[in-house]
Amino acid sequence: MLFGFDDKQEFIPQIYRYLNNQELMLTFLTQYNASVDSALKIPLLYAKNTKSLKMIFGNFLHNIMHVSFGKIQNINIKLNTYAFYFQKRKSLIFNTKISKNVDLLRLLRIYLYGICFDAQILFSSYVYDKVSFQNNGKNIDQDGDLIIIDKKFAILPLCKEINTHNLEIEN
Repeated sequence: MLFGFDDKQEFIPQIYRYLNNQELMLTFLTQYNASVDSALKIPLLYAKNTKSLKMIFGNFLHNIMHVSFGKIQNINIKLNTYAFYFQKRKSLIFNTKISKNVDLLRLLRIYLYGICFDAQILFSSYVYDKVSFQNNGKNIDQDGDLIIIDKKFAILPLCKEINTHNLEIEN
């Protein structure tokens, strides 16, 4: 069960198929941000009014790469070689305060080639991130799929549709 995209298609888990397009984009981006380094995170506003998962990355990169000349600090020559693949014309990529905290090279590669996650692992990372944030002063461990809080109780995040009339969980 994959969640992501490549250069040809999107992979959407069955459990998320009922979501409208905007909810689906927001769900992916929220879980993606919980699973990656801070240099690869994308603000949630880029999930709005997008038609595809790839478009989220494209819109974010487009906004970072097009800045006013007043904000330019220096020219990043290494990244300019990748700009040709991202845009129809070759343009310069500048380092600004915004782009210093972003790994443009890795984001460009994701945009060009795609990224896929195991939906269960992506969801588990999201739940772990939320539990860690809300229980800041507590000891939180992860043992396999279990998220253990202060060795008192555990959470088992499942990215599965569960029938509320039959609570038996099948693989």
